[in-house]
Amino acid sequence: MKKTLLSVVIATSACASFAQSSVTISGSIDLGLYKPSGTNDVRLDSVNANSALRFSGSEDLGGGLRANFMLDQRISPESGGADGSNNGRPTFQGETTVGLSGGFGSVKFGRAVTPAGALLSLADPWRNTRLGSASVAAAYFVNATADTRDGAGFARTDGIFYSSPVMGGFNLTAAYGPKTTASGGTLVQGLSSIFGVSLSYANGPLGGTVILENNRDKGDVRALFGNYDFGVANVRAGWGEYKNTENGPKIASWVLSTTVPVSSAVKLSAVYGKEENKTTSATTMDKFGVGAEYAFSKRTGLYFTAGRNDAVATGSKVSWDLGLRHTF
Repeated sequence: MKKTLLSVVIATSACASFAQSSVTISGSIDLGLYKPSGTNDVRLDSVNANSALRFSGSEDLGGGLRANFMLDQRISPESGGADGSNNGRPTFQGETTVGLSGGFGSVKFGRAVTPAGALLSLADPWRNTRLGSASVAAAYFVNATADTRDGAGFARTDGIFYSSPVMGGFNLTAAYGPKTTASGGTLVQGLSSIFGVSLSYANGPLGGTVILENNRDKGDVRALFGNYDFGVANVRAGWGEYKNTENGPKIASWVLSTTVPVSSAVKLSAVYGKEENKTTSATTMDKFGVGAEYAFSKRTGLYFTAGRNDAVATGSKVSWDLGLRHTF
């Protein structure tokens, strides 16, 4: 009887311990016909790392405290390989973090998206993931030469990341990345440490975000976003500016977009964005984009977007994509 009782206690304890932690496999597969601007070639491809395989987990530590981790690998479904491997990007380039969360919010350590990298495409209907996109994010990811060791620019870095609890509709995020970082086991000295902060507000139909960030090239990023959901249409607007404080360019851009839910399954979107290099007075983006999405279910959808960028110097100014996306 005692052995039976002891076995039940051990089994119950093991089940309770197992129930306190969890591991989730999730991701997305996104692939279709793809024609970028500058060429008339049509190929089978996926835009901007839309496909990914993620491993995430959480353990209940008691007292409202949890331990969390994330391993996010971006993949290229047309080849079956890792996305961006030709640019030297790591296997888990999306995110590799471990951290804690509780009543204080959440803090995590590792490689993740900075506040600017995560939020600079807020005004774009497709968050800069379609060929119809016109996002203020475009210029900021190619001007941080001191932080391109893994082909990702300043948008992702090894650092410490904090997100506050939502209080009265407000949420604060912050990031710090030291200038001395590890790349392939070798310490690399950057030009500057990364500091980033964002403050977002969301209450009912109204939302807004302000972003301030300094990257390893001593480049300052400032951005403002706002949106209002009228029910029949969601309208978004964004402005961003990047300025290298030493000898780099000053780039400013703005975006205006709308999304109209035609039905529970169909959405139509349109966006216009303009970007200018203030140092050279050159227009680097002057783009109008449109798109439609049809949802077969909550996880599977068909999409089409097209855009015309009058700032493209040679070749076709038109880009489009037609594809299928499934999340799991």
